[in-house]
Amino acid sequence: MLYDRLAEAVRSKIKRLDDPDPRFLRYASPHPTLADHTPILAVPETRVTTLPNGLRIATDSTRDSRTATVGVWIDAGSRFETDEPTGPRTSWST
Repeated sequence: MLYDRLAEAVRSKIKRLDDPDPRFLRYASPHPTLADHTPILAVPETRVTTLPNGLRIATDSTRDSRTATVGVWIDAGSRFETDEPTGPRTSWST
């Protein structure tokens, strides 16, 4: 039948995993393995320290990176100010 001939033609062109292409084996294995992505997806714990003057410092550590980043957030905005526009929000706006 037509279906049998078509199926045989497709089967003959499909390369089996018993003899995989070496380019495929360079990045993967023909045999299934259980991948553990936990180290890649691990997020460092952020610690918040409050100094005696009320300044809060958030720190986290990443062993793979030798960089430091500093960010400054100010509790300012309409909910922290009075009706007079003289607070930090007005002077720090960009």
